[in-house]
Amino acid sequence: MTRILPGIILALIGAGLDGSGVAWSYFGIPFLVTDGFQNYIRIQIGLYAAAGLFTSVGIYLILTAILRILPRASRWATPGPLLVLIGGLLGTFLSLVELALIAVTLSPSGGTLPEWVGEAEIAVRIAAQLAGALGMVLSLVAIVRGALARMAYPSPTLPA
Repeated sequence: MTRILPGIILALIGAGLDGSGVAWSYFGIPFLVTDGFQNYIRIQIGLYAAAGLFTSVGIYLILTAILRILPRASRWATPGPLLVLIGGLLGTFLSLVELALIAVTLSPSGGTLPEWVGEAEIAVRIAAQLAGALGMVLSLVAIVRGALARMAYPSPTLPA
């Protein structure tokens, strides 16, 4: 039970950072960044990376705390939250890789990247999203199984 509150706080911080990243890109706040477009993009990607990290760790803490409480969820308890955490960490890592790629492409020397680099990043990002979604589904199945195990089913031999 002690992991649920820090998990909620981390998930809320992640949601706030994600919202600030959306606001940063939607409202276009380049006047706050005097160094130019490259730093504007770095801040935006950094907000998204931090949001993914905080949210995935928070959801991992919440799900592991809930699944420890519920009976008959042991089979499903480990892979679900772990996949959520792996998906979030992989998304954060990809955001940092994207920062490095942007630094190369926007450098004064005008470096270019091969086409496969962008395609590989998209493929790994899709895999990270699928891992997180699969982890959420597995965790929800485990929570439902554990909740149903706590319910008392009516017996056909007992009068209603």
